[in-house]
Amino acid sequence: MGFSVSGSTVIILIGCLIAFSAAFTVTVDSFDRVTTAQDEHADRLLDRQNTEIEIGDVQRDDATLTVHVTNTGSTALSIDRTDLLIDGGYTHAEHTITNGDTTTDDTDLWLPGDTLAFEAESGGDSVKVVTQHGVAATADVPDADTTEAT
Repeated sequence: MGFSVSGSTVIILIGCLIAFSAAFTVTVDSFDRVTTAQDEHADRLLDRQNTEIEIGDVQRDDATLTVHVTNTGSTALSIDRTDLLIDGGYTHAEHTITNGDTTTDDTDLWLPGDTLAFEAESGGDSVKVVTQHGVAATADVPDADTTEAT
């Protein structure tokens, strides 16, 4: 047994150390990504559980449909990520936020207790409001002579 056996053993050990360090780095990075994804999923579930909306009333005035929706949950919602569907189709609608006596249309936040009013030109028979967390509320559109949703 000469220098060749010792030299080759050292080369094999160094190769094993390099392979182990590469595998360890990849494994730690993978576990970190999985843990981060699980935390984000738990946050989304918590937001979904704390989100609740209620359609207050739906009014039709000729061709204009007005839908009042109240954020009854405990999560602040994004108005830009809240959609209004009329008869199952996405509709771009003008919106305003009402909190007590204050009304504004230049914010993206829909805070708990605030009422969001959508106005759209439509002759649809049903409306559905879907929030960013997937929580939805539906209502039928009353006839023109009735002002309350069923």
